[in-house]
Amino acid sequence: MGTMVRELGSYARQPFVDSRDDTGMRDLERGLNLRFGCRSVMRRWLRNEWRRKRMLDETEKEKLRTLTVEHVLDVRAAYLKTAAANPLKHWDVIQARLRAAAKTSSSVEEWSTDMVRSLRLEAPSVSFSQSVRSLADYVRERKAAREFLQLVDDEYGYVMAMARSIAEQRKEAKNV
Repeated sequence: MGTMVRELGSYARQPFVDSRDDTGMRDLERGLNLRFGCRSVMRRWLRNEWRRKRMLDETEKEKLRTLTVEHVLDVRAAYLKTAAANPLKHWDVIQARLRAAAKTSSSVEEWSTDMVRSLRLEAPSVSFSQSVRSLADYVRERKAAREFLQLVDDEYGYVMAMARSIAEQRKEAKNV
């Protein structure tokens, strides 16, 4: 069936999308005005896209965790420089902001911005900017924004534990 054209009284010829197949998505991509039958096709297409999750393999997940930990450490360093930082509770505060941002964001850039905004951080440093850019580039190359946010939400405890242990190792190395 595909795309058919109907003539409706005073309306000009308008495309009609048959909901039995997904050929109407090509018309949506081309930007045609689909007035009849496009909702069912769009819903079905979105439902199928939601199911077609691209699963990251374990090496990609580990790289995401590492980049996320680097970014969290840069956020921590910037947060500790602020006047509002409490050295005794800063890990709890960062963890809460990290998880809240993961639940309300749709991209890495938005996630990082939400964290920075909620922690009331000032202008980012060079290392902070590099860490968020490398994380965003890695996620964008793999088209895995949803998987990244899901990983942060599911494994926030592990990410924070890794960040804390690396911070302690750096502190010991600095003191030696």
